[in-house]
Amino acid sequence: MNPMGGRQGRLARWFGFDGNPLRRRSDHIEARVRLVLAVAFVPLAVLAATSSGHWVGAVSRHELNAQISRHQVSAVLLKAVPDSDVALGASVPVQVPARWNASGRHFVGTVPALPGTPRGATLAIWVNRAGRMVAAPLTTSNVVVRVACATALAVLAVVVALWLMLSLARGLLNRFRLASWAAAWSTVGPLWSGRG
Repeated sequence: MNPMGGRQGRLARWFGFDGNPLRRRSDHIEARVRLVLAVAFVPLAVLAATSSGHWVGAVSRHELNAQISRHQVSAVLLKAVPDSDVALGASVPVQVPARWNASGRHFVGTVPALPGTPRGATLAIWVNRAGRMVAAPLTTSNVVVRVACATALAVLAVVVALWLMLSLARGLLNRFRLASWAAAWSTVGPLWSGRG
């Protein structure tokens, strides 16, 4: 049975621990670069994921605190929303004029409404203290999704950066290998071709 078979054998060959006597110095360097980058992945990924998660969490908490004053009011549509084109889909909201009361004042503006909504229909909208329409406040699940996406993207960025570093190292080593082969061929080539 081959002791270098299977997954462990492939990893040993990839990291240069297979004891292959035909490995050149550049092969050993490339294997060590792979090993260093593989070992660096875990702490870098943890650091990137943790710091990006904390940053996005802090920004989201700040946004949640700023949204405390938001509240819902009813807006009355001033115009009917025509039925949508089948190609566009019936679930795409359209901006329609509406009026609402907030903070003791009357407001007129556009609100998103689904196609087919009649004139005079009431829709719940979010407004700030001044009565101006704003986006719906974040929920805890929104924050969790933001943090999860940020940590996943941070880990992906680490993977891409390490892959680029490995590609750069391989490119430089391949240039060195080609130069070594050219130098060796300039010595041996004339002997084989009979021109030496």
